[in-house]
Amino acid sequence: MKFSPGRKSRPHWNLLALFTEHPASVGESYVRHLRSALGFGFRMMLAGSGCLIRGVLPFVCARTGSQCVSKLHSEMTIRGVLSK
Repeated sequence: MKFSPGRKSRPHWNLLALFTEHPASVGESYVRHLRSALGFGFRMMLAGSGCLIRGVLPFVCARTGSQCVSKLHSEMTIRGVLSK
């Protein structure tokens, strides 16, 4: 944002760019990127819940967290390769 003394100035942001710049940089639309990010986040929360349960009950969810991280890493790596 540029400030010009003597002029009434407001921040000028291209609001659309705030929502589309990053998704476009990875070859996705905003909606496609939103869907992917929500899917990743939801699965990470489920895996985190499994890890918390495992902390209390060490015999439950023995591989939930590590399997989820491995799967998400593989998916993210494939998405990164495909977007280039």
